[in-house]
Amino acid sequence: MASDRSRQRARGHLPLTHEFLAMMLGVNRAGVSIAAQILKRAGMIDYARGRVTITNRSALEETACECYATIQDELRVLFPVRNGGIAPPAPEMTCLGRAAD
Repeated sequence: MASDRSRQRARGHLPLTHEFLAMMLGVNRAGVSIAAQILKRAGMIDYARGRVTITNRSALEETACECYATIQDELRVLFPVRNGGIAPPAPEMTCLGRAAD
């Protein structure tokens, strides 16, 4: 998701260290390193010296839980497409932030 909002998205580069990712996720650095190694061996990312590069975005998206798609859908509602694109109308929301029936 960080890649979706990054200015470096076109190149797939993210300036992130394992330590910073661990702080963001509330886990220890070793856990991030292990997960990064697994993703690297699977050919989904590459990393070196504070820079993560997404090498196979579609595989990475398939590996993510279903909440990634749900969050993407919500973000499209909250931040509609601009730059000449026509944004879909936002659904009416209730006071709890859920779409009204």
